[in-house]
Amino acid sequence: MGAKGDDVRAWQLTLHEHGLGPVCGPIDGIFGVRTDAATRQFQDRHGRMTNGVANAATREAAARGKALPTIVAIAESQLGVKEESKNFGAKLAKYWTATTYPDGMKNREPWCAAFVAWCVREAGRAEGWLNAGETNRPRSAAVRDWVPAAIKLGWRVFGPGDPLYFPAPGDIVVFKFSHIGIVTEREAYDVRTIEGNTGAQGEREGKYVMRRERGIRELCRSFIRPPQGKTGERKPETGKEG
Repeated sequence: MGAKGDDVRAWQLTLHEHGLGPVCGPIDGIFGVRTDAATRQFQDRHGRMTNGVANAATREAAARGKALPTIVAIAESQLGVKEESKNFGAKLAKYWTATTYPDGMKNREPWCAAFVAWCVREAGRAEGWLNAGETNRPRSAAVRDWVPAAIKLGWRVFGPGDPLYFPAPGDIVVFKFSHIGIVTEREAYDVRTIEGNTGAQGEREGKYVMRRERGIRELCRSFIRPPQGKTGERKPETGKEG
């Protein structure tokens, strides 16, 4: 707060490019109250520590531009997939191959976790962090197994009220009503998601892969942050330097 100069001007321009111009105000090279508010909003959206400091972690998030995390792009490619009958359909079969329950569709089981497992597997393959045996990712078709599996793997797991970590695009969200999805965006107190086995009313036994909007505190139990990138190592994103 109070900094002046070309670096501040460049950061203000970045905030404008990310759609935060109305919050940031004029690009005047002065880090004032409005630039601080826009910085905090940017950090909140991107899962960084909300401290109003344009530190290395915040600038790294900005440098990645508006490109979607791989897992989000993969989930989006499945929008509109629909059951042919109760928990059954040719386009659903591939999701079950990413789980330890390949007969799940045959047995007409709910498929929201199978959908997420497939998205995680495809993202891991595309980014190069998935090992040959696929033992470094959750593979359960049961929602209740995902948080314990993620903790065992050393993935970041946090709740909706965590003071340091915030849901961001690419995170996996576990809901309070035995359902699971992939975060595509956060807006204030809600997350926008893509979910399998849902419907227009937001039910967990729907027919589609659809976009949904969920209240964070009302409906979300836990968030899981998968690896990202070629190394499979995603450092904790607290916004701290070093």
